[in-house]
Amino acid sequence: MRRFLIDSDGNRYKIRVVKNPDDTIHWEIRFGRDFVGLATWTMLQADVMELNDVLIRDDYDEVGMSIIERMAQEQAKSNSKKKDFRNKGLGTELLKSLVEYALENDVKQICGSIVRLDIIRKPNLIEWYEKRGFRTGPPYPGCIKEAVAWIYRDLNHSKSERQ
Repeated sequence: MRRFLIDSDGNRYKIRVVKNPDDTIHWEIRFGRDFVGLATWTMLQADVMELNDVLIRDDYDEVGMSIIERMAQEQAKSNSKKKDFRNKGLGTELLKSLVEYALENDVKQICGSIVRLDIIRKPNLIEWYEKRGFRTGPPYPGCIKEAVAWIYRDLNHSKSERQ
């Protein structure tokens, strides 16, 4: 597992792993003491990862920040000036790291739901996932109630391509 990410400007960000009692795993991304973003997921089965969120902090965009209470708490603690960490390739690097982690741990599928608020925050989110090897489609019965779309990636192909 990677311990850091590097953005398009060459800045290095530390990944901190947090395992919660509810089996949700968070990767917190930090630049020095600043909380920059996170990825959260749950293992639905030993070989199926449900991606709950991939989020990079943008202090200029307050829409939806309350959905991630941890991020709001960290921002309140930070004494730094307003910063925008988005559009520097961090989300892409974070997603690549999650796929690498999944492959190393014999995960065969990554799935998740996209909710309306995700689309409001990042209107091209569906295309963003597709560009990074995910299939997308309308919500199916197993999606969360608020879902407007789902994402899915079969890692069996990725694993055979690496060998």
